[in-house]
This record gives sequence, structure tokens and C-alpha cells, in this order.
Amino acid sequence: MKINTLHFLIAIAIIFTSCDNNSEPEAAPTPMPEASFSIDLPVSRILTGVRLTNTSDTANIKEYIWKYNGVSDTLTSLKTPFITYDEPGNYQIELIAVTKDNKKDSTINDIRIGDNYISAIRIANLYEKKWDVDEEGENVNPDIQVQLVKNDEVIWTSFVIPNLNPHNIWENVIPTPLTKFNGRGYKSDVEIQIYEIDDESKELIFSSNRNIKVYVGPTYDEQEQKGNFYYFSNHSEVRFDFVVF
Repeated sequence: MKINTLHFLIAIAIIFTSCDNNSEPEAAPTPMPEASFSIDLPVSRILTGVRLTNTSDTANIKEYIWKYNGVSDTLTSLKTPFITYDEPGNYQIELIAVTKDNKKDSTINDIRIGDNYISAIRIANLYEKKWDVDEEGENVNPDIQVQLVKNDEVIWTSFVIPNLNPHNIWENVIPTPLTKFNGRGYKSDVEIQIYEIDDESKELIFSSNRNIKVYVGPTYDEQEQKGNFYYFSNHSEVRFDFVVF
């Protein structure tokens, strides 16, 4: 009797062991996501695209949510977006990574957006005309003056630059007070005017907001946080240096 009972218990153990061996293992839980990203330009400019480089672990990620400048963008495929800011200031950008089973992780980086400030004007060429003639009848270089105008009000006037060579590429540098210059395309809220000065009279020979044929730029040195842009009008060619802060 005792032997039969022992055999019975062994048989039951074998059955349970066999059932355990045939059962499927439980699925491993999805690991927590790790959200991370970098900003190519921690100090950038208004109206300029800023690249956000997503460096998160992409395993099991269902979607990324970017929060910036009062906007929340859900991006399921575009993981490295460009964003722009219209106003200068200090901002925070948040990235949220979401897994397929809705686990979340987030991270925040800071960015500073600066304004463009004109720092100098470089005159390459002034439109071709008959400039003043000297006593011997020879054509001489013009005397010029630069003005910065905002809302029809002159906010700065340079001294008179005598005998400026109108064809001396980029050697005619005129420093200006740092002046905010946030235009798009051809025009800005600040107009740069170049006058020829002749016997107490002034003739407007270049304006950054009038009759512009071509606008090029701006170019921008990310490390130095400065750049320049070009205006072409008739035969005039003027470059404006700017800094960002």
C-alpha cells in the first residue's frame, strides 16, 4: 500500500513537470525608453532653422513628441526636425519618447535665440556714373556718407568718407553702431542709405530697401556667431556684417 502511494505521487510530479516544460515563457517587459537629443546651435538666430538631433535609443519607440515655443509636435518618422523662432529669447525644448506599451521618458535642453545686429558696412562697388572732376579735369572718387533710417527717422549718420574708391572690393569698411536688423528678403525695418556728398548737397546713390536687384545671404559662422549678407542694386554692391546676440 505504501509502495502504491509512492508510485502515485511520483506520477503526479512527472505530469506537473511535463506541463511546466511545455508552457510558453512569459514575455520580457519592454525596457524604459531613454530620451536624449542635441541642438546643433545652442545660440542661434531668429527666422533661422535650428536642427534638433535625436540621439535616443530607438528600440521599441512608438513615437517622439517635441515640445517647443508653445507647440507640441508628434513625429513618428521625422526624428531630426528643424524648428524656427520669430522672437529672441531663452527657450526650452523638450523631447518625450514613448514606447509601444506607452512607457515614457523625457529630456529638456535650453537654447538661446539672438537678434541680428549690423556691425559694419563694406562697399565693394557704387553704381557707375561720372563722379566729381578735379581741377585738371580728371574724374575723382566720390565723398560719401552712410545713414541708418528706421520708420523714416535717421538713427545714425556716419562721418563723410572722402575720396572713396568705388571699385575697391571690400576694402571700404564703415563701422556702425550695433543696430538690430531683422529683415526678410530685400527689406528690413532698418534702411541703409549711402549718399554722395558734393558741395553741401546730398544725392542718394544706394538704399537697401529700394530698387534692389539681388539679395544674397545671409551667410552665418556658427562658431563665431557672426555673418554677412549682400545687396546688389544696378552696379552697386554692398555687404553688411552682422553679429548675433
